[in-house]
Amino acid sequence: MLVGMGSGCAGLLAGCLGAGEGKYARRIAINGSPTTAATETAAATGTTEATGTTEATGATETTDAPTSQGLVLLDHEFYRSGSGGVRGRTTNRGDVDLDFIAAYARFFDRSGTDIGRASDSQSDFAVGETWAFDAQALDTDPANVARYQLVLIDQRSSEVDPFAGTG
Repeated sequence: MLVGMGSGCAGLLAGCLGAGEGKYARRIAINGSPTTAATETAAATGTTEATGTTEATGATETTDAPTSQGLVLLDHEFYRSGSGGVRGRTTNRGDVDLDFIAAYARFFDRSGTDIGRASDSQSDFAVGETWAFDAQALDTDPANVARYQLVLIDQRSSEVDPFAGTG
């Protein structure tokens, strides 16, 4: 498990965005910091939003969200070794297999400037499976990253920005 080691979760947003409209049926958005600790973060989507905070102790508070969609972020961390990036694990605890899952990371410096993006994806994400993702910051100096956003989505959509509405 990637608990500690600089993982972080400053906020959590889960929302159902109507798959029939070219948007995502499952989406989890996390704001993280390379310097805080986190434990398991669980979220499933529906029409309800879930919010949470992570203290330095590693405790995570979340409101209960509908679990029918079943996408759960187990853990995540920012790492500085090599190219740097965000890695973690997510599981499909829903009742349908997913054709596609993607993890998108956006990196910010201390002034809040967007300094880079990274992604990882997998096809065929079956019920009960856990996926270990690694969104590598190939074009970003990991030493300059002060915070990051992580977005997990379950569908391909080139016309929709995965970070839209995440702030």
